Amino acid sequence: MAYELVLAVAYVHSQNFVHGVHSQSSIDKLSIPQFRKEYGEPESYKVERRDGQPLSPNVPSIVTVPLYMGKKAKEFTLRDARIILSDFGESYSLGTDVRLGKNCHTPVDFRPPEAHFEPDTPLFFSADIWSLATAIWDIVGMRALFSSAFYSDKQVMCQIVDIIGPLPDHWYENWKDRDEFFDRDGQPKESRHVWPEIGQAFRNRVQKFRGEANMVELCVEEEAAFLDMMKRMLKYRPEERYTVQQVLECDWMVKWARSDYERSRLSQA
Repeated sequence: MAYELVLAVAYVHSQNFVHGVHSQSSIDKLSIPQFRKEYGEPESYKVERRDGQPLSPNVPSIVTVPLYMGKKAKEFTLRDARIILSDFGESYSLGTDVRLGKNCHTPVDFRPPEAHFEPDTPLFFSADIWSLATAIWDIVGMRALFSSAFYSDKQVMCQIVDIIGPLPDHWYENWKDRDEFFDRDGQPKESRHVWPEIGQAFRNRVQKFRGEANMVELCVEEEAAFLDMMKRMLKYRPEERYTVQQVLECDWMVKWARSDYERSRLSQA
């Protein structure tokens, strides 16, 4: 899936478009009857106390179970490993349009840092590369690299600095929230949680999770290749990031991701 995603982004870039990432669920496009046909009727249950006593006035008499729309990994086959790149509502052509950092609507978890620190500077293909890296991490690790779940935007930026490393000097100097997380020497304040650097994050989150889930962990060589690709895609300076073509040609894509992609294609033949 990671390889196919990069192929899709490569095609978009070849047409001189930046995808931009627009968060909009396709579920919103379903009518209520279509939604219920796809996911079933709501499951509601009567609330009763174990001791048989009447409910307190603040307790609802009926509860509805949250809908689960996921699918267990073991239910997927290689035949299912197909993606469709969608949500082009934020896409724009570099030949005719200009998208400034301050107009970037990419969710903060995937948003390139230049959108925050250089709000009046146009975004280019390199913005997609940052977002693409975070998406690939999510696919491989099944957990986000940076997460806004229970965290504010400024805390997500702190995550990025902890995981990727120090910001460029001019960004760090202009980061108004830096004193909340770092001391005068640029070291994390003792009072806060420090997120592990990217290599340790991979071992703590991805490898450990895969092991606990009885999934195959990445071998030492593949882990090194994957992390090398991530680091080159997540460069702070946009001009230093891999292009999408360089991503396709890097070791991890060529030796591992592409072979899995080709096997999935053969399974559909």
